[in-house]
Amino acid sequence: QLAQISTVGGIDKLNTTLQGLSSSMAASQSMQSASIIGRSVYATGSLLTLSDGKATGGLDLKQDADRVFVQVSDASGALVRTLDLGPAKTGMSSFLWDGKTDAGGTAPAGTYVFQVTAAKNNASIPVEPLTMGKVGGISLNGNTTNLNLEGGGDIGMSAVKRIL
Repeated sequence: QLAQISTVGGIDKLNTTLQGLSSSMAASQSMQSASIIGRSVYATGSLLTLSDGKATGGLDLKQDADRVFVQVSDASGALVRTLDLGPAKTGMSSFLWDGKTDAGGTAPAGTYVFQVTAAKNNASIPVEPLTMGKVGGISLNGNTTNLNLEGGGDIGMSAVKRIL
């Protein structure tokens, strides 16, 4: 019985030590994250921020594509612009929207949503949309560090695909 009590006490001490290590790792990650404040990142997401007549987004193709299209919609879901990006290679790439609408006008500054479709021959290809934003700050949520994008909300560090 004494051996069992001793084992339980050891497990309690081990749990306390692991919780301390977890907290230290979270603090270390937040300090490292602070070094990317002011830098731009590509992260999983489909938001475009149109500012000064331009917006940049990205995509991650799982294989080469013959055709890639980006459809930009406003907050109400109305289609604003369709961009034909042409063929693209496997991997990450970016695109620039000049703020023009399909109707020939200019879209107002703000946040838009985009969808990416890609195909090779007549087969659809998996593609991941990537939002691009400048890191304005970081916030801590428990043991999770989030990046605060200027005009683009918060994203978790695990969503970041590229730091510029």
